[in-house]
Amino acid sequence: MPFWLAALGFLCIQPCILIGPDFWGLMHKHWRMCKAGKLQSPINLDPEKLVFDPGLGKLTISRERLENAELWNTGQFPLLFVNNSFNNNEKSNNNNLNSVNVKLSGGPAFPYNYQFQQLLFHFGDIKKGEVGSEHTINRVRFPAEIQLLAYNSDLYENFTQAQSQPRGLLAVGIIVDIGDRTNVELKRLAKAAINIKYRNQVVQIKHFQPSALLPHTDYYITYEGSLTFPGCFETVNWVIYNSPIYITAEDLNLWSELLQSEKPTEINTNLKKKNTS
Repeated sequence: MPFWLAALGFLCIQPCILIGPDFWGLMHKHWRMCKAGKLQSPINLDPEKLVFDPGLGKLTISRERLENAELWNTGQFPLLFVNNSFNNNEKSNNNNLNSVNVKLSGGPAFPYNYQFQQLLFHFGDIKKGEVGSEHTINRVRFPAEIQLLAYNSDLYENFTQAQSQPRGLLAVGIIVDIGDRTNVELKRLAKAAINIKYRNQVVQIKHFQPSALLPHTDYYITYEGSLTFPGCFETVNWVIYNSPIYITAEDLNLWSELLQSEKPTEINTNLKKKNTS
């Protein structure tokens, strides 16, 4: 397990699932922000309350392909991660997977550079009519949401250090809707999910390109919020693109077949509900 996940308490992934996000703030002293925080994510995005900021420019995500990444069934959600900036990562088969880094800069990231670290997947079980995006738009929830997390590499040495510090993290939320054709890079990940059916299984992804998951738009919504998993640190500058990418129902079903354990307990509707405070 990656050191930073162990430090956050993800050694108790199964109890976290059974008890649920409403109780995270009561389970561990380092998770108190999950209950007491004032800038908790996810949120509902109300189009009528948005304010245009002409000073915000385009968010740029460099187009490098990562030589290696790893897709892991955590038992709570699929997590794709790169390892060259983890601190003492014990889960990976190779602690120096990549010689190149994907950088995020501009827009709400300015004046800093952020380094891509991981990709989280939140989805519902389409066979049961469930939807799974964490963020909602005008109180509408979508079939799935992808979240790219990056840490401030100008100020901090790694994700573990940055996650609890000011201006530590940048999160890019991408809404995923049902369509006739799956985004090419997303399809690669969906197919790879076949190899991580059970909790703690890991599969290597070659030449992964995070920027290929972006929708064809430069328009986004940004706000200051938190991580949506323990310890819910309020150090995240969120960027939510205002257009979705697409996945077929068939490919989304591949995610729904992932299991929480080595027993037949499916992962689905793996979301933290929006902050209502």
